[in-house]
Amino acid sequence: MREGDHREREDHKGRRRSRVAWALEATLLTSASPEPGSLASFPNLVVGLALERPGIDPGGTALRVLAGARSRGFAPGPLGVDRAYSGAFATNFHLPARAMGYELVIDYRVDQLGRQANSQGAVLVEGAWYCPGMPEVLVNATIDLRSGAIDADTYRQRVDARRAYALRRKSGPDADGYERFMCPAQGARPKVRCQLRPASLALVGARTVNPPTSPPLLCSQHAITIAPDVAARYAQSLAYGSEEWARHCATLRNTIEGWNGFVKDPAHEALSQPARRRVRGIAAQGVFVTLLIVAANLRKIDTHQNQLVHRDEIEARKRARRRRVSLPDYLAS
Repeated sequence: MREGDHREREDHKGRRRSRVAWALEATLLTSASPEPGSLASFPNLVVGLALERPGIDPGGTALRVLAGARSRGFAPGPLGVDRAYSGAFATNFHLPARAMGYELVIDYRVDQLGRQANSQGAVLVEGAWYCPGMPEVLVNATIDLRSGAIDADTYRQRVDARRAYALRRKSGPDADGYERFMCPAQGARPKVRCQLRPASLALVGARTVNPPTSPPLLCSQHAITIAPDVAARYAQSLAYGSEEWARHCATLRNTIEGWNGFVKDPAHEALSQPARRRVRGIAAQGVFVTLLIVAANLRKIDTHQNQLVHRDEIEARKRARRRRVSLPDYLAS
């Protein structure tokens, strides 16, 4: 079951659940290309694995997998996770993962969109800190997109417009994870105009901010310091919804989802088929699942070596597939 505490055969209204299956959940950690959209010099392999009861502490299970990979010399980098981890407690997943050196690339549930937190006047909107004067239409851009109120082009324009209101990083994160930010109307090249920052009013053509009636610390002092545990469940390095975030998120999520389909292929490892693992107990299942993952890794290595050998030919085929129509084909013979 993907809801409740995964133990009860009736729902919260006493109705018998229609779909109940006895199963274990495999948490996989894979490598991925460091450059979105490019063929890496290494194959995308499973480098970490854990078996657990479905939905039981996914954050804690993921941390065990991450720690195991790190102890074996795998360098941390951007870490793409699905919305199941967006709801985890920060102390159980986000903060420990960041402490290990991973940079989270996360998506949000519909109830986590828009304004997420406030610190000394700075507003956290979908993982990044902004000026409190940022227009509500920009704050609610993703909410409007998911509700169908705006189209994708309008959404991209609004996400791009957020950049002008993003706080300027002054320093950090330091060894403890603290970061120093300053108002976007400050500095030699302010990004917005604000009456509370007189020097910014000389800027021509920039957006003008409506400052709060009671200026918070962000608006009244040179910089503010934000602790690493402030709204840690939502924080991420890349601006949510931006083109850069979309490229990384798509690469990381497509890699793991592609792996799920790859290892479940009934013509090969068929990981999801119980008949391939006719044993009882989590330990025995762990052994069989590991062997199947190793076999899939070997297939991945063979495929990647073949791609490197025939790289030019593969790229030529990609270009040919993109050009499905040619004007000379319409010339009369």
